[in-house]
Amino acid sequence: MRKYFISILFIFCVFGIYSQNYSFEVEDDIAAFTKKNPPGYFIGRVQLIKMPDGFQEIIGYKEVVTKEDTKFLASENKLVGVTQYVNGKEIYLYDMNGDGKINISAPHPILPAWVITDSKYNKKSSKNNIDKYLEDFYKLFNGNENPYTSDKLNKLINKTMQASTDIKNENRDIIYGIFLYYGLQSIKNPLIDFTNLQIVLNTYLTRFNKDLAHPLIFLWMIETFINMGNSEQASELVDNIVDIYPDFIPFQVYFWQLEKDKKIKEQKYKNLKNKYSKHWIVKQI
Repeated sequence: MRKYFISILFIFCVFGIYSQNYSFEVEDDIAAFTKKNPPGYFIGRVQLIKMPDGFQEIIGYKEVVTKEDTKFLASENKLVGVTQYVNGKEIYLYDMNGDGKINISAPHPILPAWVITDSKYNKKSSKNNIDKYLEDFYKLFNGNENPYTSDKLNKLINKTMQASTDIKNENRDIIYGIFLYYGLQSIKNPLIDFTNLQIVLNTYLTRFNKDLAHPLIFLWMIETFINMGNSEQASELVDNIVDIYPDFIPFQVYFWQLEKDKKIKEQKYKNLKNKYSKHWIVKQI
């Protein structure tokens, strides 16, 4: 049985361990754990998305594992998560920001965006080639046609996914993070969306030396805050950006929706109906 070696994070050796059922939770430091207890067996490799850095390796403590055994997940030679069997189901615990600590639980495998950031296949550039993708989403959500009842949104998501897999494209990690926001929707876990968007936002601002992100990134953050039940942070974010992007109608809608004062909210509602009566969201309120 060949051994699987991972530089820096693991120093693998052959040793006899037979009882390998560990229990991990969100916030556990799996990097520190595996440094003290390095798994030495390569179990398998799966491709999660069709690109050279879209693979995930499975490693463990035994040559032959059962579904109940603890198995660690690695991508691009870096530890990304762990699987464990809970109540008859396999769950996946991931480090979504690359600090070695678990911060989300998912029902199926995920490739965190930071893996693409660190990949040798990712061409980082300070030239902003990302806004052209975000502008397509902007036009879609700011238009009068409901993007969820047409095939335009799905086509745009697919276009973004395809762009993230093309290693000729620069800043694939940000493109992939944008795609991942929609790719994770089926899980219905806003905490996963939040951790992914934090990576997208911070990478966007840092790489392009910007003080403000594109309004679409802020829109997704607002939606995620609301889905997390954190309306206060959503409202604060809307208040801070609504005047910066006055022509983006979804911000105006949230500016109304999150208002607590009844009289002010009524006035905002009238303003929406008077100015943006044809917009697809305004038609529904």
